Amino acid sequence: METVNKILAVIVILVVLAYDMAREYEKKSPPEPMLLVASEKITQGYFHEAVILVTHLPFRRNIGIMMNRPLTSGTLGDTPQLNGKTFAIFHGGPVAADELGFIAKSAKHPQDAVMLYKDTYFSRDIEFLKKMIKRGNPIKELRLYRGFAGWNWGQLEEEIKRGAWQIAKADVDKIFTQNPQTLWPELIKQVSTQDHKLGAR
Repeated sequence: METVNKILAVIVILVVLAYDMAREYEKKSPPEPMLLVASEKITQGYFHEAVILVTHLPFRRNIGIMMNRPLTSGTLGDTPQLNGKTFAIFHGGPVAADELGFIAKSAKHPQDAVMLYKDTYFSRDIEFLKKMIKRGNPIKELRLYRGFAGWNWGQLEEEIKRGAWQIAKADVDKIFTQNPQTLWPELIKQVSTQDHKLGAR
């Protein structure tokens, strides 16, 4: 029994160390986000003309957030600390559709946030969100989402192979665009032009 306890203790220590190392790696060298652009093959349904920012959370599969699907403009009534504040909220995806998450700019790496770019983070931390809302003009540095998109292991890769999605480069300007409705037509034209040039070589 004593031997078993020692083995279990070693396993726990190794798991903790691995988690800490992964967190440090994520902070220093986060995976580069990308944009999934719904192919013109998707003519109807949930992801018709969707643009999805795909990133990676520590120890989790890739997750995606729809960038061009404004859900509503209203109060965050189910979040008491923010009740009365009015912001545009985007429909992030079908998974955990009632959960609130957000992308925000910050000079420092906030606690419990995933770095997307050097000064841009994804988080669900309400305290961080409250600080963002107190800023003079937070709308230019803040995007709120309900839910997210998720895939089983290998599912996204298979969908890309089938041509359901085109891949485009993600950047901060696209995340915080003031014209989200133009994202899909602009990006599908861009990736289609790129494919045409590659095919002509």
